[in-house]
Amino acid sequence: MLLVHFWSTLYLFLFQHIEGAFQITESKFSSNSDLASFMYFSYVCITSTGFGEIVPLHPLARSLVQTEVLTGVLYPVILIGRLVSDANFAVNKMGKNKE
Repeated sequence: MLLVHFWSTLYLFLFQHIEGAFQITESKFSSNSDLASFMYFSYVCITSTGFGEIVPLHPLARSLVQTEVLTGVLYPVILIGRLVSDANFAVNKMGKNKE
């Protein structure tokens, strides 16, 4: 969730400082904010769902979205690999202590 918040803040910064960086579909709800829209977009990107309501148009925005998608794909793989490696190390260490 921290990663999603980081990326959404970064997207909001780009949206406010680079004209035309993102194309956003207008919401029918008046309570919708830009931060909420980019939080939603960040969750869609990090889970690599890609619904298409918000589209990055600027090359920098596209690069950042690609980086977030790769982060979202690789983070669980690296985390699970690390946890399995630590578990195997702990099991091997306990086995050597018994001998």
